[in-house]
Amino acid sequence: MGLRRDIHQIALLLLTNAMLGLYL
Repeated sequence: MGLRRDIHQIALLLLTNAMLGLYL
């Protein structure tokens, strides 16, 4: 369960990073 949560958090981080990259 912990591993799955980490993967989900990393996915969210990557998505936010990509969004920021597009805007900046």
